[in-house]
Amino acid sequence: MLFPVILKSIVRTGSLRLIDGAGRTHMYGDGSPPHCTFGCVLAILTTRLP
Repeated sequence: MLFPVILKSIVRTGSLRLIDGAGRTHMYGDGSPPHCTFGCVLAILTTRLP
């Protein structure tokens, strides 16, 4: 999918944790601070994200 490729190119310094509607965690960035967590709770987004 295109969305993970875009996130990998955008988040270079720091870390972004994306939690999808099924509870799976996807990590982007290098793991250093600052940290950000984003959760998708809508089922329609889950089918369109990684």
